[in-house]
Order: sequence, then structure tokens, then C-alpha cells
Amino acid sequence: MSDKQAIPLLLTAGVLWEVKDGFVPYEKYGFWGGEGFSAKDVVAGAVGIGLNYLVHAIIDRDDPIKRDKRARERITSLRKHQSLRVIAQ
Repeated sequence: MSDKQAIPLLLTAGVLWEVKDGFVPYEKYGFWGGEGFSAKDVVAGAVGIGLNYLVHAIIDRDDPIKRDKRARERITSLRKHQSLRVIAQ
């Protein structure tokens, strides 16, 4: 799942959880209940998602798929180079 897909999904899930908290009382349903809708919780969730995205952008995480692709390209390049060396001899 890409970041463009994950961010709206997580924001929507956070808002829906808060709406659920507004309608389902904690006293009656325990864990599944809530203390009411909280806009501060929605903002905190959005800030957390944004910070996560920012940290990953700064760190420039190395995607294993891209890393494997680069490795395959290097191996292919080396094989071509070695086969040229054999032909030249």
C-alpha cells in the first residue's frame, strides 16, 4: 500500500473511531465504548500520521523491492561485463 493510499485510510479510520466513541458509551460496552467524540484526538492522530510520513521521508527508507531491483541490475551488468571480457580474450 502506498503512502497516498494509507494516509487517507488512517485519517478516515481515526475519525470513524471518534464518531463511534461519540455514540457508544464506555459504561455499557467497555473497551468498544468511548468517552465521547474528541476533536483533539482526531488532531493528535493526524499529527502522528504526518510526523510518521515526515520521519520516513527524512530517513529515506530503503524499500526492499527497490533494493532487490538494484541488486538484479548490478548482477546483470556484471554478467554482461564478464561475458565481454571472455569474448575479448
